[in-house]
Amino acid sequence: MEFHTVKERPQAIEQCMAFIKSYFEGTSANIREHKINEKPALFVSFNKKKRQTLIFNGHIDVVEGSESQFSPYVEKGRLFGRGSVDMKGAVAAFMVLMKKLSRMKHPPPVGLMIVSDEETDGLCSKRMVSHGYAADFVIVGEPTRMQVETRHKGHMTVAIYAYGSASHGSRPWQGKNAIIKLWNQYQKFADAVPQAKRSSKWFPTINPTSIIADAPHNVTPSKARMILDIRTTEDYTNDSMFALLRKLKIRYKRIVSINMLTNPRRAHIRPFKLYAQRFLGRKLKYVKSCGGSDAKAFSDKGMEAINFGPVGKNHHRQQEYVDLNSLVDYYRVLDGYVKNYICK
Repeated sequence: MEFHTVKERPQAIEQCMAFIKSYFEGTSANIREHKINEKPALFVSFNKKKRQTLIFNGHIDVVEGSESQFSPYVEKGRLFGRGSVDMKGAVAAFMVLMKKLSRMKHPPPVGLMIVSDEETDGLCSKRMVSHGYAADFVIVGEPTRMQVETRHKGHMTVAIYAYGSASHGSRPWQGKNAIIKLWNQYQKFADAVPQAKRSSKWFPTINPTSIIADAPHNVTPSKARMILDIRTTEDYTNDSMFALLRKLKIRYKRIVSINMLTNPRRAHIRPFKLYAQRFLGRKLKYVKSCGGSDAKAFSDKGMEAINFGPVGKNHHRQQEYVDLNSLVDYYRVLDGYVKNYICK
């Protein structure tokens, strides 16, 4: 967690990956290193095959935070710091389990995929899958509070544009302000789609995250661009959102388009959930999420993939933490599942 693994610090990402690689030195683990779009990725396994029965997937990149968040500390059984629950805590559990499995006489067909770009474009997992990495079942360590996440919304990042005409800033009536025109276009688009007001409502969201106008401070801008973070559902798919933009005659550029995570088959998910319930002594739920994850890279290719992570709070926010007792339980659930269902 002390590695400042944000996209603006590629050297820190490289150092963190080197640390992870060094963790497996002297074991029977086979490590493959990849560079995808200048971002490092590792695949750890006990054979030279790309296909395994089970793959653990985790990312070491994090969103930016205050400098203090990269000095982790423990308080009242909680580990605080950037990436504690999203998702270096889960990655650490994967690493410890893989090292333990490496000591077996016949290690099971389990792989660990560690990537470094999930918080940005998510290309690493997607490209590795396209290059043949696969499994019957994939567990991604995103924070789920020990529930089994089988669905999440689709994700679009779109830039929309508007054009006006310049004028002196003191005489706006002589020009056409592109920012105002852009905002009106956004409002027309947003009004055409029913949107979720809280996470319990399974509707899309259209969230403007950036407005850029290339003009001096005393000039009416003639061109403006807005970045939209859009989350989609079954009823309002990525394709239908793009079609709506075209219908409304809004100029746009597609930046990211990732469809929903779904799992129509649960041949592996259901036994995993039942085992985890028995181990923890409490009922677990199938849950869905507003956010996205690399699980989609696997489900797109027909693999069963879930998000399953320890209890924690405040990912992408201040005071991010993972509960350490939960992290221990998380490790033990994964360990027991491998022993009972993969080591056959």
